[in-house]
Amino acid sequence: MTVRILQHTLGEKYNQDEFRKYTKEFQQNYYANHKIPVKKGLYVLLEYFKREGYKMTVASSSPRRAVSRLWFYDN
Repeated sequence: MTVRILQHTLGEKYNQDEFRKYTKEFQQNYYANHKIPVKKGLYVLLEYFKREGYKMTVASSSPRRAVSRLWFYDN
């Protein structure tokens, strides 16, 4: 759907490969220079689950590399 909107709006100016390249570079730069905001209480909740023996996973809409970096540096 987004591709169709961009194609309709930008016409011949829209280049999907260039758009993807730009978006990837933008995200990499952003997450290299900014931390992902962590929801209040997340670490307390994760420690509780760990202490009680729960199996866990983390889900995020942020790129995996950014989440992995956050987890590595904050723990």
